[in-house]
Amino acid sequence: MTPLDVIKTRLATHTIPKNVNTVLGTGRAILEENGINALYAGVGARMLWSGMFSAIGFGTFEMCKRNLHFPPRRQAAT
Repeated sequence: MTPLDVIKTRLATHTIPKNVNTVLGTGRAILEENGINALYAGVGARMLWSGMFSAIGFGTFEMCKRNLHFPPRRQAAT
């Protein structure tokens, strides 16, 4: 996840101090409470998911491209 995803999630779930209700305030509160690493919480799982999704998508594309190759059309005789 990116830092903005973490901030968005914290705002949506109301897991921030009561007096903070802005994006910048939430980011500042996360940094003060947990440090910079908290902004990158979940990055490992996100990278794993993205890698698998990309591999499956690319593999499927290549398989379809190879198996659905149509011969070129013949030109009509004039």
